[in-house]
Amino acid sequence: MKLAKNMNAPNDMPLHVSIIKESEKNAFATRYIFVTDGLLKSVESENALAMVLAHETAHIKNRDPIISLAANAAFSFITAVIFGADAGFFEKSIASSSFSREQEERADKDALLALQNHYGHTLAAEEFFQKILKDEKFSMEFLSSHPNTQKRIEYILKTQNNSTKIKLTPLSRAIFDINNLQ
Repeated sequence: MKLAKNMNAPNDMPLHVSIIKESEKNAFATRYIFVTDGLLKSVESENALAMVLAHETAHIKNRDPIISLAANAAFSFITAVIFGADAGFFEKSIASSSFSREQEERADKDALLALQNHYGHTLAAEEFFQKILKDEKFSMEFLSSHPNTQKRIEYILKTQNNSTKIKLTPLSRAIFDINNLQ
């Protein structure tokens, strides 16, 4: 992925992107990057999709999934020992790992830098966040572990050169052909 090179990601860092058939607008990283087709259908440019992919790539590069899983496993284990919770609690707790606000903010900054290095600007980087802000149900879930969406948008907008001469890169139709997303 060209964006990963703009993030100084290690050459041997495996990057795999999978599309999940799901109407919800979402993306997440484990060892892999998962993007819902709901998100793909909602973005209007390659630039907007690149922000999401670069953000998730930053999580992998920064080892956030491993750090989050380890921290959550330790907390769950201690809680289970102290309060005598069963194994089911431990497994559910680990499965619900999420990134800290600091990890999310760092991933945003890394992604914006990657977009700046790749495209020469960060225009449309806020598009995904604007769309989830409009979707109240998703926004409420999203805000539970993520920084305030409006503040993220404001931060992104501050990075932008609003030149009218800059053109966004159209989203390739090939993306939609992958899983017949039309």
